[in-house]
Amino acid sequence: MCENSDKITYDPADKTSVAYFINNRISEYIDTSFFQKHEIEVPVYKDKIIYGEEISKKKYTVLLAAPDMYEMFSAQSSTLQGNISLSYWLRNTSQAERIGAAVYDAGVPVNEKINSFDQYGIRVEGFIKGDSVINRGNGTLASPYKLR
Repeated sequence: MCENSDKITYDPADKTSVAYFINNRISEYIDTSFFQKHEIEVPVYKDKIIYGEEISKKKYTVLLAAPDMYEMFSAQSSTLQGNISLSYWLRNTSQAERIGAAVYDAGVPVNEKINSFDQYGIRVEGFIKGDSVINRGNGTLASPYKLR
C-alpha cells in the first residue's frame, strides 16, 4: 500500500495510506451500519515510533480505524504462500522514510523500512452504536462477533 511513497502516514484522505483503505473499502468486508464515527488522534514522530517522542498529533474523524500501537492485539491474514501471518497495521505514523507502521505477532513494532513485499493484516477498531449489541462470537477468526 505504500510502495510509491517515501513516508508512511495514517491519513484517511491519502489513497496510498492503509487508513484510506479502511475508510473506503472496509464496508466490502464488514457491515458498518452498527458503528458510529469517532475522533482519533494520530501521533507523528520525527523518526522511529518511540512512546513519548511524538512531535505532533493529527486528528481525524473516522468510522473505523486501525488500532493504536499501545492497544496490541493480534489479527490474522494469509500470505501469498497460503501461510497465516500474525502481524497487523497500526495507526501510529512516522515522518521518517517507511519506518514503523506495523507490529509483529510477538508485540514488536516494525522499526525498519517496510518493503513492497512485506504483508501485514489489518485489524480494525470502531465504536458500536448505542442501540447495537454483541449477541454472539468470541472476536476471533473462527468465531467472529455477531452484532444486532
